[in-house]
Amino acid sequence: MKKLILSLAAFSAMSASFAQTRLALYEEFTGENCYPCSQTNPGLDALMNASGNDSKVLMIKFMEPIPTVGIFYFQNKAQNDARASFYSLPFTPYGRMDGIVLHPSTSSPGHPGYLTQADIDAEAAVPANFNISVTGAWNSTYDSVTANVTVTCVTAYTGTNIKLRTALVETVNWPVPPSTAGLNMGLQIESKEKDFDHVVRRMYPDATGTSASGTWTVGATQTFTIKGAVPNYVDRNGNPFLVVWLQDDGILSSTATSVLQTAKSAPLTAALTADVAADSINNAPIYCTSATPSVAFRNAGTTTLTDATIYYKLDNGSWASQAWTGSLAAGASTSVALSTTGVTPGTHVIYDSVVTTGDVNTGNANSLNTFIQTKTGYDYGQVSTNFEASLPTGYIPIANPDGSSWSRVWSGSTTTNLGHNGSKFAMYCDNPDFPAGEASYLIIPTPTISGTTTLDFSVAYAQQTASSSDRLDVVYSTDCGSTWTSIWNKSGADLATAAMSPILNPGTSSASGYFIPTTNADWVTHHVDITSVPSSALIAFKNTSNGGNYIFLDDVIATPYTLNVNNVNAAANIALYPNPAKDAATLEFTLATAGNVQITVVDVIGRTVATVANGNMSAGTQKVQINTADLAAGVYTVKVSTDNGVSTERLTVVK
Repeated sequence: MKKLILSLAAFSAMSASFAQTRLALYEEFTGENCYPCSQTNPGLDALMNASGNDSKVLMIKFMEPIPTVGIFYFQNKAQNDARASFYSLPFTPYGRMDGIVLHPSTSSPGHPGYLTQADIDAEAAVPANFNISVTGAWNSTYDSVTANVTVTCVTAYTGTNIKLRTALVETVNWPVPPSTAGLNMGLQIESKEKDFDHVVRRMYPDATGTSASGTWTVGATQTFTIKGAVPNYVDRNGNPFLVVWLQDDGILSSTATSVLQTAKSAPLTAALTADVAADSINNAPIYCTSATPSVAFRNAGTTTLTDATIYYKLDNGSWASQAWTGSLAAGASTSVALSTTGVTPGTHVIYDSVVTTGDVNTGNANSLNTFIQTKTGYDYGQVSTNFEASLPTGYIPIANPDGSSWSRVWSGSTTTNLGHNGSKFAMYCDNPDFPAGEASYLIIPTPTISGTTTLDFSVAYAQQTASSSDRLDVVYSTDCGSTWTSIWNKSGADLATAAMSPILNPGTSSASGYFIPTTNADWVTHHVDITSVPSSALIAFKNTSNGGNYIFLDDVIATPYTLNVNNVNAAANIALYPNPAKDAATLEFTLATAGNVQITVVDVIGRTVATVANGNMSAGTQKVQINTADLAAGVYTVKVSTDNGVSTERLTVVK
């Protein structure tokens, strides 16, 4: 009996020694043009990088073409497609932990936003049937890699279609977002994400993987030697590494653990004597009438850099080249101005690739940035817009480096329109998604200022709480956007146009609670004198987040006379109804004294399109009918002029 007890104890100890800690695999499907992904990924990355999680879970990312294709997707298109098809990808961002869809009872099962530390801890605590070790090595010319993998069984396992999958993974940090250089120029709200952790750059031999044994007994091993070419877009000096995982495709479902074990190699380091890295094209974006972009590059090799060739192009134009010679020590950086003559005003994307003699690492040779050639001297009609057709020429949303930006949005409702005067479209800034101090700009066309010029615009905003003080400024810059001068601002309660609108917990069954204007009463029109703004300056609306509520902007109009002075000695207590009007509108106002009154209707470029009245009127309340049946749909200004001053009101005509 004693021998039996000792034997059982020994067996128990042996079994315990084979218990293997699991390294869980979290596969995320994301994309550089995916706005929801850019909102989710910072929190996901932080969770994965939390202390202790490196021994519990390993995250890899597949780039997908949702909502539109992007650079990462095309670089590894076939394998990104194959992995998305493997899991029947329903949306992005989406993730699976060891093949399992987490939180199936939520509205979006598999959304990474639901992932918690408890999920990671629970999966890592499940003993694995296998142990995996992997080492990787470059070849002598750094154009291929070899993975040496050993799989050891610690608990007997039988499967039906077991595959060993091998991926080359790299963290990629762009100087600017690759989402069309981070600009949103249409309806689509694009991602402003720049940093992408653990992107799958290539799988070997492909996404299908390598077949492994189906039946395993305790102590059984199988070794694999897997070789493959490394794409030239991978940065050899960027510390890529190999990830391998054993997966049983025969039990693949959304609820079963199909990934049996995961391992990663040490970083694949390279010692390159000749290597030049393009770090950025201008550290700050350029918004100027005559801008000169410059490319910053550094010596990423181990010997002094004496020559380099810069290849660059604007948009889809032809590549140009510019030679550089000098003496740049290892690790040192320099900057070279590029020639971009003959560029038309507008938004451009500039690309570059920098190489040197003997450089075998092209993965760090490329960068891109936004190049915005502005102009001044727009006519007043080009400045004026209600944002209904599209974002007009000269209107440029400038994203904060962390991602916030002005975006064009519409109600999406058949019964309620969110814009001013019942229109569908407006511009907005998403302050609830960004921290206090985050600022973004909407550059507008700078008009040729003639005499007194007023910038007229409508705002809708509600505070989230009494302490939330999101802010709106009208600003101008005379140094290409490096610094800005404020000439008007409002914030918090002073800016608010509607009652306080607390944001509810998005996890509840209630609506998110973000303030959305639903009636014209939610809007207030402001008038800012821009006469003193230098003619060569940029003018912009600046939004500064306090983490509060959305700020909506609509009906921006620049006019060469002061709006809405409402001089009590001229015309006071003005009312204009109905507004919007179809066939006719009534203008009601009070005159303090009798005198000559001229009433005209002026379009958005300052032309008088109708004279409604021009003669003497007595003191007191006046009512004047305005025929709008013959006016085209649009926004007009009704101007009331007396000997003592001018008053105006906005009129919208619909058909």
